[in-house]
Amino acid sequence: MIELIKVIDFFIEDHNNRNYLFLNGRTPNEMYIRTPEIDYSQTIKQATDRRKMENKLTSCKGIC
Repeated sequence: MIELIKVIDFFIEDHNNRNYLFLNGRTPNEMYIRTPEIDYSQTIKQATDRRKMENKLTSCKGIC
């Protein structure tokens, strides 16, 4: 029974501190204490653009 409680506690802690897209990148704990929302859209766009550019520069050397 004690092991079950430890596992449940682990997953509750993990869930409450994991960032979720549907919470706009915030964790359930951050939502609960009402931390200000941060707009990550520009950061995500820059990362996407950079990844696309890097992909274009990489050759698959006849594998694809």
